[in-house]
Amino acid sequence: MGALGLAVFFHGPQIVLLAGAQMLIVLWLALSLLRRQEGLRAPADAITVTLTCFLAWLALSLSWSPVPALSMMTFWWVGALGLSYWACTVSPERERVWQWASGFAFLGAVALCGMALVQLIVYKQPPRASFINIHSFAAMLVLIALPATARWLAELRTGRRLPVAALGAGLFLLFFTIATTQGRGTTVSLFLGMGVLAVLTYRQVARTHLAGVAGLAIGAYLCADLLTRGAVGTRISTLADPAIAALPRMLIWKGSFQMALDHWWLGTGLGTYYLIWPRYRDPTDASLGFFAHNDYLHLWIEGGLAAPLVLLALYVAVLVGLIRFRKRAPDPLPSIESAGLFGGLLAIAAHSMLDFNLYVLPISILAGLVLARYRALIGMNPHAVHGAVSSGLFRRPAVFRLAVGVAALLSLAYLAALGTSDYFYGRGLALARSGDFAAAGESYAWAGRLNGRDDRVMLAHADLYRHVVARTPADAPERPVLYRAALSLLDEAQSANPLRATVHALRARLYHENPSLTGPSWRTAAMQEYQRALALDPRLFKTRHAYARLLLDAGDRSAGRRVLEDGIRHWYVPNPALVPLYETTARLRREAGDAKGAVEMEDRVRDLSARLARLAPVRPAAPDREPRMAATMP
Repeated sequence: MGALGLAVFFHGPQIVLLAGAQMLIVLWLALSLLRRQEGLRAPADAITVTLTCFLAWLALSLSWSPVPALSMMTFWWVGALGLSYWACTVSPERERVWQWASGFAFLGAVALCGMALVQLIVYKQPPRASFINIHSFAAMLVLIALPATARWLAELRTGRRLPVAALGAGLFLLFFTIATTQGRGTTVSLFLGMGVLAVLTYRQVARTHLAGVAGLAIGAYLCADLLTRGAVGTRISTLADPAIAALPRMLIWKGSFQMALDHWWLGTGLGTYYLIWPRYRDPTDASLGFFAHNDYLHLWIEGGLAAPLVLLALYVAVLVGLIRFRKRAPDPLPSIESAGLFGGLLAIAAHSMLDFNLYVLPISILAGLVLARYRALIGMNPHAVHGAVSSGLFRRPAVFRLAVGVAALLSLAYLAALGTSDYFYGRGLALARSGDFAAAGESYAWAGRLNGRDDRVMLAHADLYRHVVARTPADAPERPVLYRAALSLLDEAQSANPLRATVHALRARLYHENPSLTGPSWRTAAMQEYQRALALDPRLFKTRHAYARLLLDAGDRSAGRRVLEDGIRHWYVPNPALVPLYETTARLRREAGDAKGAVEMEDRVRDLSARLARLAPVRPAAPDREPRMAATMP
């Protein structure tokens, strides 16, 4: 429960929260294993085997990743699904754990819904609660709502009024909040899951009760439509033309599919999608560029073809398990509950074709718990046959406890170092912004000691040296030392992550700003680094503008204009730093006699300024896995 509480506030940059959540799950898993008297006796059913194979393949992919540190962190991120599943599966008190976890998830979802509705009604903001991506919030609510719906149907059979009323009110709030997010994919996934739930329970549940569920959901959507003055209905109606509805994602999928084909067998390495994506990205794509918005395509790109295939095998195992369970004519209550769990898993699996649920930590943790409960439930029949694998060596208590203890300590040490390093990294950035460069350098040094292959730390530290060099007198003896230290850090960062475009961008700035330290060929060296940076990421608009200025200062106005014009065709997140890029382009167009083009750029500057003014009061921070990396770069 503590891990889930931390997870809902994790959106990518908050590595401390990821580490904290995973440390709690590792502790839970280790303590559960240490309480087992029979040693290691692992279940060998299809669900457990396929999920474990999925994790094993992702772990194996670390061996060929070009960015091992990033891939290792992403493994723990994506692996939350399997880790929470195993922790729940081996727990001696699975039933009690599920009761507490499901209750906590439901009450937490209700609280998040309240938070989201305050955002919508009071502050006139999108109802996203603690999430950055509103559709991820809605998907998590769907995963919680469907098992809760099955629980409500089961309570209706018992006739207990208080649980029925409480669950019904909570479900209405969940459905209502899902509707206000106006997500088409989440709406389709929700009603798909509800349809499957109805089909699977029509023999165990009264028709009036199923009608009550439908009425609850439809009523919630109608109320949400009234609250949003028809926006919900208008948004849902666009599903009548799926081609138009899916157009933004089609741009992403087209480039992502080509990336998958180029790395079809082994993949690019976990966590590397956003580093390679700029080279495949359509100039008009308006996404932030961190995910393929299709978990299966994204897994194929990063983990190779085997990753999505094994995940699909897990889905088949889940379906086959349900079919076999229902053939045994189970009791009504387990049958209803299993239908709700299956509906929730199906809804998330379907929605993952349009989003990145596997990379949303609270969804992964919840899905692992739901899957563990589902597996335990469909095996409740005492005549069911269960396979298990065991090791004679690990059945010895002393050896088993030693192995568990060592594995847990190594995992906890890594996660603690990861989280603490990120804390010092963030602290260093804050100190650098405040001008306390000495303290910032010490924080970066600590971050580097704890996580020596984190290229973000090296890059931020090198950028700090760049600022110090700029403030050091030209004749100071320490100036060349600082300059060489910055270059050395950049070389280390490039070795740790050869895919990071900003390494070349910062090296170019260092050459550009320090010609006397770089040497006679400083201009050529800076140009080459600018070109390498833009080849890796054409949307580095600050780098593009700096490169164009270098060309203009050298008297090559046509080349400078070409560099700027090549960047104008790309879509950018509204940013005040775009104004100089557009203004310089407008000036060069006017000098070249393109008055119409100059006016177009001047209009774009005015439009951008107006958009920034409108967005300033309400715009949330973008979910960026890199924004703090070079935050000291002007």
